[in-house]
Amino acid sequence: MELKDQLTQARVLLNKTEKISIPREVLKLRQLLAAQEFPNPQEMANIIGQNAILAGEIVQAANLPSMHGNSFRVIHTIHDAIDILGIRRLRNLVTAISLKLGMENFGHPQLIKHSVKVAEACAEIAKATGITTGDEAYLLGLFHNIGAIMMTKLDSHYETIFAKSLSSPFSSNSAELETYRTTHGLVGVLVAEEWELDTPFKKTMILHHEPNLETIRNPELKNLVALVQLANGLVSEQVFKVYMTPELKDMIERTQLALELSDEQMSELRQTLA
Repeated sequence: MELKDQLTQARVLLNKTEKISIPREVLKLRQLLAAQEFPNPQEMANIIGQNAILAGEIVQAANLPSMHGNSFRVIHTIHDAIDILGIRRLRNLVTAISLKLGMENFGHPQLIKHSVKVAEACAEIAKATGITTGDEAYLLGLFHNIGAIMMTKLDSHYETIFAKSLSSPFSSNSAELETYRTTHGLVGVLVAEEWELDTPFKKTMILHHEPNLETIRNPELKNLVALVQLANGLVSEQVFKVYMTPELKDMIERTQLALELSDEQMSELRQTLA
């Protein structure tokens, strides 16, 4: 089945489901960033502060060690977050936390827990490897399985396929394609377009179940796919305690090699996630 046909089917499925609405604070922030290259920090803080839950979640996420470099300073307010993280990184966090809050209204707590844990793992791996920033990795990890949440909303039986994917990440994707004539990655890409995510993120969402990393010629994209796959593998192993199939073990080993992570670094990542 051609990719364009799979994408068409993904659009058909997505149009049948309830959408995760984009908060007005995110839309206002986008307008501000589009109009001004260097917006007034006070104006940004005022926009975010209109949603107290969003503001609190952003401050909490901004205090994750993976969001910082070698130096760490406690963030108490949105003003601190803007000052320490900068505009681009804060924008990514606003988008990520807005999606997280929207997902929580959809039910399916296990899928949401998985997405949040993978996001945290992605940020930790990014810090260890330096292939991207913590905020971008967190945003990617949170978004990469949004299509699975949308498909579960449409068909409750999909959750069984998703559960199998935790230990069989590649073969389960083939089963998903046979059943739905599309994949959750492509459904997720359509959601990512609505949320105006960057192209590398969308390409990673399409490829995050690719069994052969060597087919990905773009080094940056290959690293991002490896990052998401490794995060998924470690979360399956450490958080969900699934049966370690040869397929899952192989994915963890190959992505460790691709990202040039030492056994000591892998041990540290496992301890962080456990």
